[in-house]
Amino acid sequence: MFTTSVNSNHSNDSSGNGTTTTSLLSSTTTVTGSSLSSGILDDGDNEQMLQQQFEYIEKLEGDVGRLQKDNESLNDKSDKHADTILSLEKELAIQRSRVYELERQNSNFQTATKEAYIEKEEKEKELEMRLASKNKELDELLINIRYMSKNEQEAKKKYDDLLEKTQQEQRNNDMKIKSLEKEKLRYRSDVANLKHKNSFGLEMEASSDSKDLVIESLESKNQSLVQENTSIKNRLDQTIKDLVEAEKLIEIFQQQILSKQKQDQSQSQLQHQQQLNEQESIKKSLQREVTYYSEINQKNQSKLMELENQLKGVGNSEMIKQENKTLKDKLSRFEETITKLNSLQVQYNTMAEEKQSLEKIYGQIDSQNGGLESFHQKIRELESENQTLRGKIGELTSNLKLSESHNNDIETLLKESKESCNLLHTKISNQDESINRLNKQVYLLKKERDGIKRILDAFDVEDRVVIKKENENGGGSGGDSSPSTVSLAQKMERINELERAVLEKDRLIEEYETTLSMRNSILDQKDDSINYKLEFEKLNQEIERLLQDNAILESRLGRGEFDQTKTKVLHMTNNPTSMLLNQNQSNHQPNSISESKLLEENNGLRIQISENDKKMDRLKQVFKLKIHEFREAVYALFGFKIDMDTNNLYKLQSMYAEKESDFLIFQRAQSSSLSNDKKVGRMELMETEFTNTLDKEVRAYLFKCKCIPAFLSQITIDLFSKQTFHP
Repeated sequence: MFTTSVNSNHSNDSSGNGTTTTSLLSSTTTVTGSSLSSGILDDGDNEQMLQQQFEYIEKLEGDVGRLQKDNESLNDKSDKHADTILSLEKELAIQRSRVYELERQNSNFQTATKEAYIEKEEKEKELEMRLASKNKELDELLINIRYMSKNEQEAKKKYDDLLEKTQQEQRNNDMKIKSLEKEKLRYRSDVANLKHKNSFGLEMEASSDSKDLVIESLESKNQSLVQENTSIKNRLDQTIKDLVEAEKLIEIFQQQILSKQKQDQSQSQLQHQQQLNEQESIKKSLQREVTYYSEINQKNQSKLMELENQLKGVGNSEMIKQENKTLKDKLSRFEETITKLNSLQVQYNTMAEEKQSLEKIYGQIDSQNGGLESFHQKIRELESENQTLRGKIGELTSNLKLSESHNNDIETLLKESKESCNLLHTKISNQDESINRLNKQVYLLKKERDGIKRILDAFDVEDRVVIKKENENGGGSGGDSSPSTVSLAQKMERINELERAVLEKDRLIEEYETTLSMRNSILDQKDDSINYKLEFEKLNQEIERLLQDNAILESRLGRGEFDQTKTKVLHMTNNPTSMLLNQNQSNHQPNSISESKLLEENNGLRIQISENDKKMDRLKQVFKLKIHEFREAVYALFGFKIDMDTNNLYKLQSMYAEKESDFLIFQRAQSSSLSNDKKVGRMELMETEFTNTLDKEVRAYLFKCKCIPAFLSQITIDLFSKQTFHP
């Protein structure tokens, strides 16, 4: 009766804790079942049965050793996964530090570019004001010429000659303007080529650490250029002083002229000619100085271009900052030179007006004719100076555009580094999920191992009890075969129950093996289309359900539930099974310690994963807000709503569009060749209904001039003019 109770309890343990076992248990249990069935026929073959049971126990111990080896291999795999996760976390930290540095540099560059934009706008406004004042002066000069031409009707021949000369000069000016426009187009093409070349300079940023000596040499050259510029400033100050002295001399001459107006006309003419000669000499000296300073500026620009080429070879962010500073210094210096030139022009105009007043006083026609020629010369000089100033303004704008291209390239690098960080985050999340799965598998295998140990302990206890009973009974109970037959029948029932449990465990093992093989194949293929999180949640739910069932069964066993139809329980005072169970629990303590450590590590890893998920969610929210703000700013500033498609397509719709179908589509050109006329700046215009309605003049900006911004601005102007009223 005692043996039957133990058998029933252990059968319940095996059914409650039976999640996975090896496939060998089914074959061995059938052998023992056959041996026990033969034991029912012969009561005297107990020794053979015991030997078979010992063999069965040895086989089970071998299976347990194999399971322990599998457990160790799984532990090794989990350690390897943990090492890989640590290495990935280190790489993540490095990438984050790089991203923070690049963001900081990007913010600095953005502030610098904004300041440069503001300064550029202010300077353009000042230059426009100056040009307007110069145009007014030119208009005044033309009015004076017309007034003097009306007074000179008596000298028609000379007047006709002057008109012919002016017409020829206008033709020459038109020819010069056309040549200058051609030069502007050529300069624009050169600027586009330079921008295209500057894009290749970013590839050399990786070798910036090995070029510190080149940077030092460039800094020394910059210092030398600064010294030269200071010397040029000193020379300009000297020229200004000379001009002030010249003004003083002019005032002295004027006073002398006023004091000697009563003298003879011959003497006044001589003095006037001397003054004119002196003015012409001063003018020539000023022109020489201007040409000298222009040559020095050209030399400085050539040196600066060499420095920029060397800086492109170096490709360091600090050198880009220095370039921006040098460009700002150049702008300030050019402003000073322009102001000085304007002051000189104003002085020259005042002197010319004084000359005209003197010629009117003396009333000589010859001197008047000479004055008209000098006016024409002044107009030519002013036009040439305006052209030089426009050329300088174009150079300054090209330098600013180069700096903008550098900043845009740096922003692309930032985006690429952020994308790499996102890929690393995804890899780390996949590794964490695989580690959690392996930990759960280890936990299940440990439970399986404990169940097998309990089964083996039950077999040991049964064998000992049987041996004790046989020793106590001895040979006296040979005639009574009823208890032995009952015990054998109960053992057969228990063997059948164990076989059922083993079959269920084999089925579960096959299911888990198939799922593991499928998951490993999926991880090797790296299929991003599968939703790992949903699978992870489903598996967690199944594991929780199985753990709850196991806990329920264990609680029933702990309360002493059993099948009353099959078993009867006898409660003994000195139960040997309780002693064996205590020994097993004492032996099981180190395993429980290791399990507690593993659980603590798993909890720590889960906390880290949750923190990383929170950080990623926050970053995603911040990125969404920034992207939304950027899109709204682009829509408000440039008037186009930009939508991006997966196939490198960019949809642009104007805020002044009359219909929803009025939109443009650009596609990024993958090939480097730009032989097609529609490919402009690595972008290709796709045909839509709205593009077919555009005028030829608007299309010329894109296909002839190859300028997308001008094309878009012309479209906005046309749509705005259609929808608004101009007074």
